[in-house]
Amino acid sequence: MNRWTRLPWAVLFGAALARACLGQVPAELGADGAVVTQPVETWLDPQWIEPDAPYAEHTGVERPGVLGWLSHSLPHYSARHIGLGAPLMGTSWLNRPIYVGGFLGGSFGSTLVSGELDMRSSALGGCSLGYDLNHYWGGEIRLGMSSADVQYVASGAEFGKSHNTWFDLDLMYYPWGDSAWRPFATVGVGIGSYDCARDHGVAIDHTGLGVPLGLGVKYLCGKQWALRLDVRDNLVFGGHGADVRHSWAVTGGFEFRWGWRSAVEYSPW
Repeated sequence: MNRWTRLPWAVLFGAALARACLGQVPAELGADGAVVTQPVETWLDPQWIEPDAPYAEHTGVERPGVLGWLSHSLPHYSARHIGLGAPLMGTSWLNRPIYVGGFLGGSFGSTLVSGELDMRSSALGGCSLGYDLNHYWGGEIRLGMSSADVQYVASGAEFGKSHNTWFDLDLMYYPWGDSAWRPFATVGVGIGSYDCARDHGVAIDHTGLGVPLGLGVKYLCGKQWALRLDVRDNLVFGGHGADVRHSWAVTGGFEFRWGWRSAVEYSPW
């Protein structure tokens, strides 16, 4: 079994492990299309309230805190959102936590071999498959491809193209929670490959460890559709005569979302 056939199994195992460790299933999500009247702080999800929260003081019943490897003590973490970015009323991103999407944009040039070869800017496109683990965390599998002209540094002449591919598993963090405008930060791990010819016949064909880093924002523009904008550094470690590549990219895209979580209307407590 070669490295390309082993990778999908590793990605599936990683996604299952992340879901088991990080996934939360709030008991109350938004009922699509419902008219919701929310008294003060009824957007706090009872299942996410920490044991020492006012809920326990008023009812005498303690709720479990947020569990998982990525639990933390930020003040807003027990809430469905932090009040920014048009908090969702009567619906939720978690009503349809699964999504597929596509993206298209530009990849800026980068150094391929120091002092010898540069990679020119090019178009970049790809697709993604993701899942929201809870209001603040999610995971995503992403495939991207581009074909860029290769330029010799000394002469400035172009010679052939480099065919580039990225495949990675990303962790997504949404600091505003369950809001229509959903900024995010992401970091991932995967592989990146590129190959190009040289005029003296020694080709570069390299596949290395990839670590994508990025920022972006999503906007929920319907029950099942979302738009997104990403800015990423598709970092690929070098080898076989090639340098470490920092390939910056700006892309726009869409998501089609679905899921199985039937929601109930928020109720005061």
